[in-house]
Amino acid sequence: MVKSAIYFTIATIIFSLLVLFGNSGAEQIALDPQRVLCIYPFCLIFGIANTLVVNKNIDGAVRWIVHAVLTVCGAFLFLILPAGLEGSSGNFMGFALILFVYGIGVLFYALITKRVRAAIAEDKKLTKSK
Repeated sequence: MVKSAIYFTIATIIFSLLVLFGNSGAEQIALDPQRVLCIYPFCLIFGIANTLVVNKNIDGAVRWIVHAVLTVCGAFLFLILPAGLEGSSGNFMGFALILFVYGIGVLFYALITKRVRAAIAEDKKLTKSK
């Protein structure tokens, strides 16, 4: 629950900054309560997905598949659909954007995790050799 609140805070700040700096020209994005409240269910689902992905009782591949499904479907249901994109092509583009952002996020997570594990292994190796 605490993680979800942290995710909600970060997501709301990012959304507010996007609205603040993205409002130029004829089309203005509104920072209305409905849009902000739609962020919280997504953050709850994302928190659950992150809790499941670190659960060692579940097989690694299954954890990541469940994480991907929960995160992408949650983002689509609570961020893209309420945004009211025009037609099925708008929803498809929103879904594609979510998949792209998710892929970039997983890539960064994998790279950081790999470096951290390598640094820990190197540290253990140096500690044993002393």
